[in-house]
Amino acid sequence: ATKDLIFKLDTDFMEISITTPYKGSELYNMLFSGTEKNDIVLGKDSYKNSTMGTNFLSQEDLSKFRKDVIFKYHIRPSFIFKKIFSANLTPGVFFNYVKYGLRLIKNTLF
Repeated sequence: ATKDLIFKLDTDFMEISITTPYKGSELYNMLFSGTEKNDIVLGKDSYKNSTMGTNFLSQEDLSKFRKDVIFKYHIRPSFIFKKIFSANLTPGVFFNYVKYGLRLIKNTLF
């Protein structure tokens, strides 16, 4: 459902961040009230790797989902053509889109 909504919105820019429940926060207390979770590593780079999974997805599954959706969203022909036309064929703007696109491919595939 999340992936479907992202593609339906068709925004100019899209990023997926994975929530990190920091100890002492309301989210942490909501998730771990009444349980002992001393083995969870919190505070990692939440923009690249999740710090924990969910009841339905492992940490690896969340990271794979994030990379897959970001890549498929930005590699769509409709998205690419929209960006090319919005650059108004200005060389500097076009070059920035190409540079960002190459970085996106590198970051999501590797």
